[in-house]
Amino acid sequence: MEMRRAGEITSEERIMEFKSRQYETVNCAEIHGTHVEYRTVCGDFPVRAGDGALLGTMFSYSYIRTDVEDNTRRPAVFAFNGGPGSSSMWMHAGLLAPRTVKTEHPLTPPTTPPYELAQNDDCILDVCDLVLIDPMGTGYSLILDRERQNEVYSVEKDAEIFADFIEDWKLRENRMNSPVYLLAESYGTLRACVIPSMLLGGPMTAVNETRGLSVNGIILMGNAVTFQSDGSIFFESNVEKMILNFPTMAACSWYHTEGEKPPLKSYMDEVYAFAGGDLMRALYWGYGLDAGEREAILDRLADFTGLDKRLLRRNNLRIDTGTFIRERLTDSGLDLGLYDGRFTMPQSMQIGSMPNPTADDPAMGFYTPSYRGAFELIARELGIDADQPYTPINFKVNGSWSYASSLSPAEHLQAALRRSPELQVMFCCGYYDLVTTCGQARYLVNHLDCAGNRVSVKEYESGHMPYIGESRAQLASDLRTMITGREA
Repeated sequence: MEMRRAGEITSEERIMEFKSRQYETVNCAEIHGTHVEYRTVCGDFPVRAGDGALLGTMFSYSYIRTDVEDNTRRPAVFAFNGGPGSSSMWMHAGLLAPRTVKTEHPLTPPTTPPYELAQNDDCILDVCDLVLIDPMGTGYSLILDRERQNEVYSVEKDAEIFADFIEDWKLRENRMNSPVYLLAESYGTLRACVIPSMLLGGPMTAVNETRGLSVNGIILMGNAVTFQSDGSIFFESNVEKMILNFPTMAACSWYHTEGEKPPLKSYMDEVYAFAGGDLMRALYWGYGLDAGEREAILDRLADFTGLDKRLLRRNNLRIDTGTFIRERLTDSGLDLGLYDGRFTMPQSMQIGSMPNPTADDPAMGFYTPSYRGAFELIARELGIDADQPYTPINFKVNGSWSYASSLSPAEHLQAALRRSPELQVMFCCGYYDLVTTCGQARYLVNHLDCAGNRVSVKEYESGHMPYIGESRAQLASDLRTMITGREA
């Protein structure tokens, strides 16, 4: 049987012959102490250019509870990962599905087959329906017009397509009165900030019409809203990156410190106070700082980061995350993971100075095979019989992405908060995430002028994917509280 990848070209005849795929199952599970009956619907959603031409499809996975009298007011969570160019495999196999990846220990996942699934005691299907989305070029989606595919690889066009999908799903399922929650990770957090603008619509938006649809809540995991590309569309911080990233480096150092140490929460309170106080002042004054005070700052930096004081002195008190992951455990011959600083991998200069940033990352390199293996088992249970391999991340999509936008994602988020007094936003950050750090999220929230008490920051003992490890239970509890309005 001939197989095609999500990003492979098909002929013009293929576009003409294209038929939307759909797979359905009926199932049940014990979730959070409740017997839940549900159906799943998986399949294609057409992705069109501005002139209506069919360019490809998104592929979605819907888990819809059926043993309820009336689901027309039942919340629906639309979940997606990032990249850009990433499928939703990570949240699907790690957080949301009734059965998820099985690991004996989260920091030592199996890296070779066979893989297994385990019952997900943290699944939230009992309180809301779940819809996971693979953008065009990822997962089981299809690219039908290779020459024009880049037309949809941009910040606002991408968000417009997701808004199209959400509106179509609500109409198709007779759920126009259902509360809508966006659950996003990494680049998906940018997408989640822009989607509300596309759902509401207006003359200045890409949709060029008013839809009048709103969202109830936005959950942002691995906040990337503060990432800067050309500086013109992203939220620009007015403090040095060292200030924002230092707390995560300190948290990772705490994790790898042996022997007696303070509780993480109280330790991090001290770290944040130091970052926003003495460290900020020291970085401002630089070599103009009094010699004795500068030496005291160096001592505290060395204590918090576990790095050699001479290295910190040579770098004028500044350390980036790339240097930190190489130097923190260099005496033990180990590198730390950027995506999750708890993971380590042996250092080696025999693979070059610039190894694959995902496959050779101590976190991504370890857990990706088990997630892919687990997802294949989930797809089988969902009745999916696609004649193509699954694409977890498509870096061709990532490399083709245009970040040009009329407003920054942060401005879209502020606009959504301004026009919807009931909108709730929750940032979910991993202490050990060296890619999108906790400090970045805290800084952004502190500078949203429409936040009030509707925007919260939750921090977990995990990494870029805050559902890896024991933190998943707390994350699921926080999701339940936000969706139901009741403490879980």
